Amino acid sequence: ILHLACGAGHLSLAERLQRRYPRLAEERDIWGFSPLFLAVESGSIELVKLLVAKDAARVRQRALDGTTPALFAARMGMRYVLQYLLHT
Repeated sequence: ILHLACGAGHLSLAERLQRRYPRLAEERDIWGFSPLFLAVESGSIELVKLLVAKDAARVRQRALDGTTPALFAARMGMRYVLQYLLHT
């Protein structure tokens, strides 16, 4: 469910879910994407910051194909998200 909140850019719902169910942030979908990848795709820098603030190591996650959140941001054209991820 955190995947859905992040993919849709719902910051307040993601915050509530993260507080109540912190392990949801580590779950992966069938492509190996964590909620961080979907937050990147949504373009919400605030969602990305929320997820990274809880565990900065998340910026080094890799999907099944080896894609990192930074590479995903670059592919999606999310310049500000990419800059944040590269400087975290």
